[in-house]
Amino acid sequence: MRRMYYYKNITPSGSESDTVFTAYVPVGAPSSTYAGRFYSALNEDLYAGYLEAAIPFNLFKQKQTFKIGGTEQFKTRSFDARVFGYVINNVGTFDWSYLTLSQDSIFDQSNIANNGLVIKELKNPSNLYTASSNLTAGYAMLDNNLTKNLRLVWGVRVENYNQILNSKSYGGDDIKIDTTYLDVLPSFNLTYAVTEKANIRAAGSRTVARPEFRELAPFTFYDFNTNAAVIGNPALVRTNITNADLRYEWYPGYGQILSATVFYKHFQNPIEQIIDLSSGAGSRIYTYQNVLSAQNYGFEAELRFKLNMLDSVFKTEQFDRFTVFTNFTYIKSEVNLSNVATAVTDDEKYRPMQGQSPYIINCGIQYQNDSIGLGISLLYNKIGRRIFLVGSNGYRNIYEAPRDLFDIQISKKIFKNGEIKFNINDIFNQMSVFYQDQNDSKKYEEDEDTRITGIKFGTNYSLSLSYKF
Repeated sequence: MRRMYYYKNITPSGSESDTVFTAYVPVGAPSSTYAGRFYSALNEDLYAGYLEAAIPFNLFKQKQTFKIGGTEQFKTRSFDARVFGYVINNVGTFDWSYLTLSQDSIFDQSNIANNGLVIKELKNPSNLYTASSNLTAGYAMLDNNLTKNLRLVWGVRVENYNQILNSKSYGGDDIKIDTTYLDVLPSFNLTYAVTEKANIRAAGSRTVARPEFRELAPFTFYDFNTNAAVIGNPALVRTNITNADLRYEWYPGYGQILSATVFYKHFQNPIEQIIDLSSGAGSRIYTYQNVLSAQNYGFEAELRFKLNMLDSVFKTEQFDRFTVFTNFTYIKSEVNLSNVATAVTDDEKYRPMQGQSPYIINCGIQYQNDSIGLGISLLYNKIGRRIFLVGSNGYRNIYEAPRDLFDIQISKKIFKNGEIKFNINDIFNQMSVFYQDQNDSKKYEEDEDTRITGIKFGTNYSLSLSYKF
């Protein structure tokens, strides 16, 4: 990876140097940011195996199933990075005209000299780490048909997880992580068939979310999407999650559904991405932290139906080929900040979870003509504003503003078993804006708020051809 900056004044003062782009090359000490080169190598091996068995039996004159299984997963990783940077060797004798050369010529071999540029290595002990993890898990589950209309699927999964990471801090101190978690994770799913086309479901479970190697390692990596550096936190612990939901679903016809769900989630020690306060608010360095607890609750509605009811109105059979679908989710999230001394405001006890949108909208329409093998889908997605990075009492949270996403897919059957697909994703390519809400209006206002960065991810086109033999 290479990073290079050129600069010039937006409003020239009249001097000739203000009208040309000048390379930013450090003096003395190399930098990965300015005229720097970054090399890294990551090797990872994953070995996994599982075994399970299902035993059918009868109880209450109903068919039942008992399942038991286990898995073993072992992962190893080694990571090494080296950083080099060009620097101005001697300010007194340096030929400053070198800095006006273009990137394809500024680092020509003839310019690497005592009165020119030299290359140095930026050594950092945290640029190297080794890691491994071992997961041993087993489960037992019963699938019980209690009555003709009542079914209960329930069981428990036990996981023993060991995670090891060895590295060094920026100052050279040893960092050794060796943690073992034993988790008992029960779950159940109870379904009552109200009619042949309608069900009521109740479900509950315990799950975990464990920190990744990259989130633990003290190594600093550069994220091009956000133009920022991200550093791991060796003090992270895993998150325990309790899940519960209640759902009503109705299937009026083939490929059609109407459902409504209420849900609740409780998080113990959730992991969030925050601005690294030790490096200064404007440093553009991010890291991770555990907060004490959080909870999410809300509802979800899903609708999918065909437009064949319009066939009788317009005396045609064409509308049977159209399917309309939509999904809406509302989420209320709250993070307990009682153990966070640097909350954005002194009286702030709760705030939304980092990365959690208050609502999610998905909808679209699909046309499917099997007689000619043609399918067309139009899709729309939008999420509510969410916290991108958690701030502090000296620096406001950074939010991601909502934007509209439109996609289209066209598929066509060819020959006997072939298919060609054409996709356009993010048709209008709206900018994703990350900002600080200076007037607490809960929306992005260009004239009032501080825009941290804006990203256009681009419209993506893809064409694929498949054939089944």
